[in-house]
Amino acid sequence: MSHSPSISTAPSRTAQVYPHIVVLILGMTIVEKVALPITGNWLPISTLIAPAAVLLAWVRGVVLLDRRSFGLWFAFMLCSCLSFTVNSTSPQVSLGSVLLVGLLQLCLAFRLRDGASDARRGLYFFVELMFYLAIAGVIQFASQRVVGSRIAFPMDSLPSVIAINGYNNLNPLSYGSEIFKSNGIVFAEPSYFSQFLALATIVELITRQRVSRLIVFAAGMLCSYSGTGLIVLALFGSILLIRSGNLMLLVACLSIVAIIIVFGSALQVDAITNRFSEFTTPNTSGHARFVSAFYLIGRYSFEDYATLLIGEGPGTIRSYFDVMPFTMFGPTWAKLFFEYGLIGTLVYIVYLASCMRMANASLMWPMLATYTFMGGYLADATLVTAMIVLVIWGSAALAKQPEAEALVETG
Repeated sequence: MSHSPSISTAPSRTAQVYPHIVVLILGMTIVEKVALPITGNWLPISTLIAPAAVLLAWVRGVVLLDRRSFGLWFAFMLCSCLSFTVNSTSPQVSLGSVLLVGLLQLCLAFRLRDGASDARRGLYFFVELMFYLAIAGVIQFASQRVVGSRIAFPMDSLPSVIAINGYNNLNPLSYGSEIFKSNGIVFAEPSYFSQFLALATIVELITRQRVSRLIVFAAGMLCSYSGTGLIVLALFGSILLIRSGNLMLLVACLSIVAIIIVFGSALQVDAITNRFSEFTTPNTSGHARFVSAFYLIGRYSFEDYATLLIGEGPGTIRSYFDVMPFTMFGPTWAKLFFEYGLIGTLVYIVYLASCMRMANASLMWPMLATYTFMGGYLADATLVTAMIVLVIWGSAALAKQPEAEALVETG
């Protein structure tokens, strides 16, 4: 397979990318609740960590800037600037959004020079870190009944100057409940915790398939009581299990499901299962996350050809939430189409496909499903970082890993 030329600094034979991967993983997990004060506490510190770590890796010569992807990124930025200029009379249009999205999305255009072993170590580090965070999340959920939520959720009492805003970090198990869903202590909210556990489970299924890790991840996801990670895992984890041919692992997973069903009442699993009706019920989380954006786009994006083609302008989607008759949410796909229009969306899809053209398919699709549908992640450094270290760089490890070759296909 021929690859497009890449822009690089002088190559370094001794430099390793593993330290950069560790910094990126810690940035998207451990310090997720820590905000950049200069942003009014609306952006996590990972917004600074991700571009800095990637830039330093490029300067050290351990990653390359892919020319094809860079050219497509530039084309997407032209679409963004066009949408900004045409809609500049609107007070909701944000130049800051143009710059933020551009900076974070550029990070996806870098690929490893030759770091398969470091990428493999990075995947293993991510799985082990999530293993301990899953244990912490289970303890957090169980202990709050004894020690109280303030002690069980210590990272949610950070000083206001560095505490992140705009996230549903303390989420009651049900309306009026004094028990909160686990957020794994360090994650911005339970949905992030659930999604990262699902991704860690996928990585473990692709690589070492240790039942002990899978059980702990399942327990952590149960304590998060969040459906987003469960949806991704149900769709893609089941495919991996079937393709793996590991009957013992399949039996173990089915046993876990059976135990959950049997003891569902005691575990309050109905807090999850009862949410299936939310998809058709306005002003609920499920309707807001997965359905509401269709109504918003149907009402405004097809007003005229200009809006359809170039969008309402970068940073505008949230300003339209208040005029809708029910609770709104802007997932990544909706933000793209609403703000950048049909042209910008198509260019971005081609850009993302270029960045992931050598990605491992079994990890790429769960990541894309999470990124596209489970949250508004276009300008979210946490999920952009996850795509870098798990999919774009991590695929270098999976492509050369013997135990994975029989299980997955590489793109």
